[in-house]
Amino acid sequence: MEFFSKFGKVVEHEIIRDHTTNRSRGFGFIVFDAEKAVDDLLAKKGNMIDLNGSQVRHHVAFLSFVNLISCGQDCTQ
Repeated sequence: MEFFSKFGKVVEHEIIRDHTTNRSRGFGFIVFDAEKAVDDLLAKKGNMIDLNGSQVRHHVAFLSFVNLISCGQDCTQ
């Protein structure tokens, strides 16, 4: 969360987990309070982010003024 907070206020985050094992499924969602945070993140970091040695690919989805950033299917590659 600390990494993404550099770009704007994070209002929600969720790591998607397997219901049986409770292990991470390799992706999650981050919701910012403003579209500018997403624009700033994309402008500075592009499509790939290095988080503690893990390469994270992110995608942007727009849901009525809410911006979601998620890493790809496998956040460790």
